[in-house]
Amino acid sequence: MLTPLGLSVNTFSSHFVDGLLVGAGEDPSSYDDASALAPSSWGRIKAALRVHPCPHAHPPLAPVSPLPYTAHIFTTLRRPRERQAAPMPDPATPRPPGKRGRAAGFNTPNRFQPLHLEPDPAEPGEEGFQERVPTSYLIDASRSILAENDSPDVGFRFSLNPYRGCEHGCVYCYARPTHEYLGFSAGLDFETKILVKEQAPELLEAALRKRSWQPQVVALSGNTDCYQPVERRLQLTRRCLEVFLRFRNPVSLITKNHLVTRDLDILESMAALDLVHVTLSITSLDRRLTSAMEPRTSRPERRLQALEELSRAGVPAGVNVAPLIPGLNDSEAPAIL
Repeated sequence: MLTPLGLSVNTFSSHFVDGLLVGAGEDPSSYDDASALAPSSWGRIKAALRVHPCPHAHPPLAPVSPLPYTAHIFTTLRRPRERQAAPMPDPATPRPPGKRGRAAGFNTPNRFQPLHLEPDPAEPGEEGFQERVPTSYLIDASRSILAENDSPDVGFRFSLNPYRGCEHGCVYCYARPTHEYLGFSAGLDFETKILVKEQAPELLEAALRKRSWQPQVVALSGNTDCYQPVERRLQLTRRCLEVFLRFRNPVSLITKNHLVTRDLDILESMAALDLVHVTLSITSLDRRLTSAMEPRTSRPERRLQALEELSRAGVPAGVNVAPLIPGLNDSEAPAIL
């Protein structure tokens, strides 16, 4: 059976998780009493899930339902009276080998789902081992685009995120747990399943046209990087900047990608009206360290080059040095600044 992710899945009891069809390879309905399954049967069911690339994959963008619900995988099994949080993995348990170009090597348990499947990891050279994990892009059917917060610790009230999930894959990213709200994992899913808000520019224009809107700084993005790799093709951030310029609304940008220089023409026009500020996030000048912590971001020297190009064009720009990890990159702060 094909799923919207372009994967082939053997199913026994299919259900939807925000529009994504999921299943496993055995049929509990064939038992007279599914709740009487022996522990060994549970083990067989958990081990039955096998997901592999399908040669007849769906198009790159597949629709995702905006409904904020998740269903349980084993719908035929009796639910426990008290829901317990998914058990955290034992630190002593061997972990699957890392995936090339990815910060996360596996999917962590989703704290909102009572059941977590722990597949038997395939070692290099074994059947089923994937050294590379492809990125899937899914359509996000959000009906609004500006996220509002009232935190006294955050320097802005509204932010705009054209994408959910981030292919940059920063291992320390604080946005990873937000992927669990969508039924995904904060681990490998966060950097390989990217939700795209195709209508972001149109939704932004509708928001700025409202009589209730008071012009103020909007942060791009605040959660995930608005210049992650897929932006080169989709240009959602660029189109949103064009809307901000047309409405003369100020914007604050933060990114780890040299791609921001592609939009210098718009940024220069906004800077002339004092409508924009750009921040480049630089955590280290050591390429080996950044390739491990931030595998798909621009190299440190490219980020410094972007900073130089922005400044030369008259666009206000600065540097964000965070996180500072003691013993890892804290000693580099003076060199970066």
